[in-house]
Amino acid sequence: MTTDQICDQIKTILREKNAAYGQAALRSPVLCPSLRPTTAILVRMSDKIERLKTLLTTNVDAHGESLNDTVTDLAGYCVLYLATKGDTNNDSVD
Repeated sequence: MTTDQICDQIKTILREKNAAYGQAALRSPVLCPSLRPTTAILVRMSDKIERLKTLLTTNVDAHGESLNDTVTDLAGYCVLYLATKGDTNNDSVD
């Protein structure tokens, strides 16, 4: 795949998940309303990194999710993080 095809794939996945979850990633979580959306996305990224670590150390598909699936999801969360920040030049962490 080319870089453009990969970016298009990530964009498609983000749109599909956005429709399925109703833009939940861009709002505070329902069960933790005091958590900022950017912080919630960082938590989700942390979960994906843990899954990535498991996949790399055990070579076992975690719940049918391949290494590529995990990395693609992580890339999507990076995009969502930047989208929630608004100003992508602001490097401060919430």
